[in-house]
Amino acid sequence: AAARPTGELRALARSIREQAGPGAPPAVLARAAWERVAREILGGGDDAGQASESLSRGRGSRLLVLHAVLAELGVRSRIALARPYGSDATPRRFASHASWPYALLRIEAGGEVIWHDPTFRIAPLGTVPSSVLGVEALVLPVPGEPLEVTRTPERPRVEDRRELAVRISLRPDGSATLAGEERYFGASAAAAKSAIERLDRSDRRQVIEGMLARSFRGVSLAEAEMAGEAEAETPVALRWRGTMAGLARPADGGL
Repeated sequence: AAARPTGELRALARSIREQAGPGAPPAVLARAAWERVAREILGGGDDAGQASESLSRGRGSRLLVLHAVLAELGVRSRIALARPYGSDATPRRFASHASWPYALLRIEAGGEVIWHDPTFRIAPLGTVPSSVLGVEALVLPVPGEPLEVTRTPERPRVEDRRELAVRISLRPDGSATLAGEERYFGASAAAAKSAIERLDRSDRRQVIEGMLARSFRGVSLAEAEMAGEAEAETPVALRWRGTMAGLARPADGGL
């Protein structure tokens, strides 16, 4: 009922179909639908309320809006509740929703099955955090279907990883110039983008300063920037350059 179609949802689906082009296969429609929903529905992607309400407000449940739009496009999708690692797996006579708290969308796009977490707004279709990879999930049925118990994919479509590169140039007095870049991929990038889009320029610089303080106490930043935070398909990059006094000490004629 929460994803019940309305005129506004049907109009959105028609626009997506026109944009995807005539004869677009289900996988193309699914990706086009997600890109549009991610642009239209801002905020944290809360799964409460109605799909129509979220679309009208431009904030709310991307999961319900995407589910409803895909149905209008003829692409089968079902909401699935996953049991994250570390949650209580004690068998019970009567199951509790608290045992499967993580809502995902399972999309059947032709011969391709795509799992997606719509709470990450700036992320490619198929993004799933590591905490719910390879875990049990309940696929919620529509009327007339049985409840399905399955497992989420073992591996993400985009590898979840972090890369760090730092260049240090020492001076004779022990001070140094430093430059670095930290890049996030996969669900880590999606989570970082969700956090970054709420920060202004000053706050972003403070985030980088706080990150560096753990490794280079006393560094003075000359430049600090974040890149890729607005693009779903690209990693997030945190780049910085600065100087630091007393990084090395003279000893035995050297540093």
